[in-house]
Amino acid sequence: MLLLIIAPLFSGNTSAERPDKPESGVDVLERQLEIGRHEQLVAGRAHPDSVLAEYTTDGCSGGPREATAIESFEARKESNLVLKAYVLETGVKRTPELSAEYNVSAREVEILYTAIADLMYRAVRIGGMPCTGLPWRWGFGWPECE
Repeated sequence: MLLLIIAPLFSGNTSAERPDKPESGVDVLERQLEIGRHEQLVAGRAHPDSVLAEYTTDGCSGGPREATAIESFEARKESNLVLKAYVLETGVKRTPELSAEYNVSAREVEILYTAIADLMYRAVRIGGMPCTGLPWRWGFGWPECE
């Protein structure tokens, strides 16, 4: 129930989801908070001695060396939107099973999975910014930002 109450606070549509609409206030704030970190990541990748670490399944290596800060930001956003879409798709696939197991309607499962997808999207947007020093950050495969 708590998810149903707080999910709308985090669920603002993104311009990538609705290209005909301007960015939401959350998206503008997100860009302002994050773009400097993408600039640091780009600068680190541009260093001649910078080498991408051996591949691991981190999913957050931050794209090619040639990507600009804006391209890096957009690639990360798109990656996070793919995760959100996958969560929603999983909810659709599991609806019959979950409806039966928990004795809830298909609409209730949809509402809950929408809330879960929105919260996961906002969590990875906030928690996965580049240049945080965290092992799950965007740009994980590149050397630490200075």
